[in-house]
Amino acid sequence: MGGGVPQNADIQVPKKKLRLERNSIRVRLWEKDIEFLHKFTASGAPASAGRALKTLKRFQSPVITGTGWREIDLEETEADQMIDFLGSLLQLEGIGQDGEINASGYAFERLIDLFSSEK
Repeated sequence: MGGGVPQNADIQVPKKKLRLERNSIRVRLWEKDIEFLHKFTASGAPASAGRALKTLKRFQSPVITGTGWREIDLEETEADQMIDFLGSLLQLEGIGQDGEINASGYAFERLIDLFSSEK
């Protein structure tokens, strides 16, 4: 047997519950980006919009003083879900009639970079 503790296991200690650290990424979004993304989650398309909306609601944390930025720590799986959502939006909304990336497409690409853990 492996003998190691599974990465996502909870550890019980008297009167406290500790959770093993998981791989996470700190994401900082500008308030305007959050508003921009809410437009697409409200429509419900693509299918991953529900998960994305749940993640975006976590960005209701206090604004970093005087900056208009909000930041949260996401598990890699949450960040990956946002990347999938943004990739779907890029395909659905980010390419113009001429086949070229439009302004929304560039915004989606920039946001994908923000959620990427490979920085």
